[in-house]
Amino acid sequence: MTLLIFAETRKDSDGKDEFGFLLTQARSGGKKRDRERDCTREMAALVDVLPLDDMKAWSTLPPVESPGKAALKDVSADDIERLQLLVRVRCPKTTIELPEPGLFVLVPPSNGSMQWGPHERTHGADAEFQLLERFEPGAAALHKEARRVSGIAHQQWFIATVWAKPEASEDTRPFMLGVGMATDKDAAKVRAYHAAEQRAQILTEAMFVRPALLKAPSDSTQPAALMALPAP
Repeated sequence: MTLLIFAETRKDSDGKDEFGFLLTQARSGGKKRDRERDCTREMAALVDVLPLDDMKAWSTLPPVESPGKAALKDVSADDIERLQLLVRVRCPKTTIELPEPGLFVLVPPSNGSMQWGPHERTHGADAEFQLLERFEPGAAALHKEARRVSGIAHQQWFIATVWAKPEASEDTRPFMLGVGMATDKDAAKVRAYHAAEQRAQILTEAMFVRPALLKAPSDSTQPAALMALPAP
């Protein structure tokens, strides 16, 4: 299995830190480079349709607690029904599904992370471990120590995905409304549900269109899927 994660950090209007991420995965049993290609294509399709200036487009982690609202511990059938009603305000006849989270053992890449943009030096060394720390406190120290002694820390994680499914059609496909990653199965589901609640507010019919059918710029000779990533 291969994961590709794009992370975004920024300041909100009050100067508070905001963190969001996009995640794609490939579980096929083929070669690593094939899985990496599939992840990249899926990520390009996401970037092409999401308004990334809006933090609702990114998967975000739920707050530990909110004023007047207890932190969600699990996702019930009633929660899924409420989310489906929210989605159908924007995209009627859409159904929502939250399958059981997938299990995997995370092994960070030996060559580290790839950082883009003018601020890449500010992330420092081992940026991928700092990213894992966002999802699981203590994960950075665990993997840093393993790398220091030339070992590998095999850490078990879960990925949960909320899918928005339109009416069956050759021109459409399900859209990943929210994704959550955690070392606890229920926490992964809660995170995916929270991300889906946020993204449901900006959901459009265009997000269900198969990537091959999305229009490329008229002066382009390359496939749209290969042009979706923004320039560094």
